[in-house]
Amino acid sequence: MNQFVRGFQEVAAGIIGGIVFFAILAAFAQDGAIPTGMVLLFTLVGILGTVATIKSYRKSGFVFTIGWIVEAWLLKDAMDTTAFLVYFIIPIAVLVARIVVFFRNQFV
Repeated sequence: MNQFVRGFQEVAAGIIGGIVFFAILAAFAQDGAIPTGMVLLFTLVGILGTVATIKSYRKSGFVFTIGWIVEAWLLKDAMDTTAFLVYFIIPIAVLVARIVVFFRNQFV
């Protein structure tokens, strides 16, 4: 159970860090310090990095993804709608893809 708690804490820290980073980028974009497109670019790069990290795990990636989904749900009131959808829908898509690949490998 200790590994589960640690993984849950890491997911929480990752999501909170992502929210803070997104808020800072959004503030810079609103002030005109950076173009609005840069916020989207940084967000996409962050998501791709996270998905690549999840993909690199074998069994623990499944638990990590579930933790990510639970944390996103718990923090839904702290995010705007777009950020929530990104942090909630993408891990669900990753989870579904992992399940499909798992069953495909079982019956091939």
